[in-house]
Amino acid sequence: AGKVKSANQVKSIFKVHILGAWPEIATLPANQVTAHQVAAMVRKVAEAGKERTSGYVRQFLHAAYALAIKAPFAANVSSDFIPFEIQTNPVAPIPTVPVRARDRTLDKEELKHYLGQLQDSPVDLALKLHLYAAGQRMDQLLRARVRDYDLDSRILRLWDPKGRRQQPREHRLPLGKLGAATVETLIARARLARPEEDNPPLFPSGSRVMSAETLIKRVRMISDTAAGPPYRPGDIRRTVETLLAGMGISRDIRAVLLSHGVSGVQFQHYDRHSYEPEKRAALERWEQYLDGLLHPKPDRKVVPMRRRKATAQQGG
Repeated sequence: AGKVKSANQVKSIFKVHILGAWPEIATLPANQVTAHQVAAMVRKVAEAGKERTSGYVRQFLHAAYALAIKAPFAANVSSDFIPFEIQTNPVAPIPTVPVRARDRTLDKEELKHYLGQLQDSPVDLALKLHLYAAGQRMDQLLRARVRDYDLDSRILRLWDPKGRRQQPREHRLPLGKLGAATVETLIARARLARPEEDNPPLFPSGSRVMSAETLIKRVRMISDTAAGPPYRPGDIRRTVETLLAGMGISRDIRAVLLSHGVSGVQFQHYDRHSYEPEKRAALERWEQYLDGLLHPKPDRKVVPMRRRKATAQQGG
């Protein structure tokens, strides 16, 4: 389906936790593997303290068997699965592994510290844009190319392949002034780095594109200099949404802005509104909040007009 990152993740987990850890099971015909053997594989990973990875082991095995079961009957499934002669799914009796959701958010001072640490290196500019753009998913942001930005409308176009979509969904971000200025700086640098390309990546790194791991390491480095508990990019995304909710930005607008929760029947088939004015208003308010963190305005003293008027009359 063109989801290279997901495919590589599956390959890596199978290599380490199945082929490498259980060679005697891995060499069996697939239709001879039992539920007890699958349970042992999943349990071993969980007992090593890798709960999320154990969930992936179960999930990917279950998906493989489910696909093979459908192969003789579904025209959209490769016939390569048919010779495995899979009729039952040995993973089905294994319960899903619950994932403990993180709830870490940055407080006002932590967010101010984080933003204040970001300078003008390519990695820091990428993280600035990530923050100004309300914490978009890093993989999607890093895939952007120069022509994905429209200078007149200040709209940055991303592509969201997340979920079961066959084709990535266009995700348009009407940026505020700070986000737009950051993108324009990145475009100028990208064209200097790749003058031979008509549409270079927005985040070049040598002959390749900057990796999400590079950004994650930089976030970890900044986190290590802060006083509070460690945080990671997902916590920043969660922080942004939490603060937007506190500003009164509705759940629906946050959903389209952060590109999640937009796969239901209503959004897929009926709601054709672009939400660009609402997204722009939200991003502009968000930028104002961030700018206020770094450049707080001094409190102004307000003198009641009645008192001044009465004083003036007494003096007269």
